[in-house]
Amino acid sequence: MKVHYIQDGDNVIAYFPRTLRFFNINDKTRQFIDALIAGDTEESIMTNLDISNEQYEQFNIKIQEYLGADDYLIDNYKNNYEHTLNNLSLNISNDCTLKCRYCYANGGVYHSPKQMMSIETAEKALECFYSRFEHINKVTFFGGEPTQNLPVMSFVCEYVQIRNSDRENKTALGLMTNGTQVTKELIDLINKYDIQVTVSFDGTKEMHDIARVFPDGKGSGQVVLDNIKELQKYTSQPTAIEVTYHKQHEANHVGIMDINRYIKENIGDIEIHLVPMGCKHNEKIEDLDLSNLNTFLNTVDEVLSEEGKGLSYTFVDRIMESLQEKRSSLYICDAAINSLSVTASGAIYPCAVMIDKESEWGGSIYDQDVFNSEAFNKMLSRYVSFNKVENTYCSECFANTVCYGCLGMNTITKGNPFELDEKMCELNKKMLEKIVIKMNHVS
Repeated sequence: MKVHYIQDGDNVIAYFPRTLRFFNINDKTRQFIDALIAGDTEESIMTNLDISNEQYEQFNIKIQEYLGADDYLIDNYKNNYEHTLNNLSLNISNDCTLKCRYCYANGGVYHSPKQMMSIETAEKALECFYSRFEHINKVTFFGGEPTQNLPVMSFVCEYVQIRNSDRENKTALGLMTNGTQVTKELIDLINKYDIQVTVSFDGTKEMHDIARVFPDGKGSGQVVLDNIKELQKYTSQPTAIEVTYHKQHEANHVGIMDINRYIKENIGDIEIHLVPMGCKHNEKIEDLDLSNLNTFLNTVDEVLSEEGKGLSYTFVDRIMESLQEKRSSLYICDAAINSLSVTASGAIYPCAVMIDKESEWGGSIYDQDVFNSEAFNKMLSRYVSFNKVENTYCSECFANTVCYGCLGMNTITKGNPFELDEKMCELNKKMLEKIVIKMNHVS
């Protein structure tokens, strides 16, 4: 789509998806834009709109610039994949300390036996991926709960540090944790290797305790909050909090902005990654499944107001950054394109969410020349071809230059990574329109 019109009270905004630009228009400008897109001749446009040749030329130069070229979506795969992997996720613990009620990973074991990644497997994975890519931006420790396997975490950190020593572009280290285990050994690793930590915490202790529970059913909220304080006392971490927003937040009148304020007041000025809960497509959890996403849409006005300064979160930030930086991507999600995951036993998947999904398996680090294997290339080709041009649903959508999705979440909620969630698509479109209106007011 080359232009999308947004009604803002009595005004109309022309939003140009290809160039991520927008401005107020009148009826004549709208007719001019539509005529250009329809391929009308210069003569017919001037006659129908009663404008001079000079006016036509002035309009035409500006509108053509805004309409943009056909190759407007950036192909991160072709540009980077031969050289750079954005994220390598290592599932170093196929087990967890919690039994979260909405866990997509079956209590941290996915569909495999409980297992810790060995140092041998970790070393093989690093050798395999570093031999394939000139640079890996980030290695992330994942699980289950990765803090259960500190020996392998330590080994990987040392391995990456040695590789970083003679390279200008360094590989960063990340940790995704449920925050239930913070020991001196972990703190020492974080400080020594500058590990960037993200902690899962569902906004308030009360809401957290509803779903994120220990195997005995006891809520983990206070333990997590205390451990976050411990991390902050002895390290510069965490750098981010991941919140899963579920139906009980809504039922208890805990809004998104309430969560943002609580985190800012009790944890600090920290990045907030807040996502709606998605139930397994074949296993609904009625008291947690969030069927109405309007609460996310309703936060936009406050986030972008004076009162909302400093209270934004990634859902809004991604759209804002795309509009401000004029940045777009050909792909809905980084899975397989810029991000890959290795299980505790060495199997390769597009991302951690898809571990043990047989249809998404991409071979093993122990396979000979795995990146040229049939299994890996079959997996990869499916994700490369599912882009915003070849996928007709996306190609005709005005939000395709700013939208992001999670193919892993599609796997959970739909049973298929390539079946888009219509609710999320509608939310992306409505949020984009709201944000464009707000930005247009201050531009």
